[in-house]
Amino acid sequence: FASANYNFLISTDHNGGTAGFILVHAVPRIYFTKQTFAGIGLGYGGLYSGGLGANALNFEPQFGINKKKAQFILGFNALTYNGYIVGILNLKLIFKF
Repeated sequence: FASANYNFLISTDHNGGTAGFILVHAVPRIYFTKQTFAGIGLGYGGLYSGGLGANALNFEPQFGINKKKAQFILGFNALTYNGYIVGILNLKLIFKF
């Protein structure tokens, strides 16, 4: 599948600050059974903070459980740029209609 999303992060340390991710990627999957799968999203992303921005490679390894009406996905969505990795661990719930 393919996805596009925006994540807004707020720092909790004493210096404060915010950052935003704009991500677009495609996610090929391998289904081990009808109910379990793994995949890796690859694409393009932007990281914006304090008026500065950088474009970077986006990747998201993930593992999921497929049910009749929903999917539960655990992944690590990250941007890599100049040897640094900025990422977020996320849990997604996707409803099927």
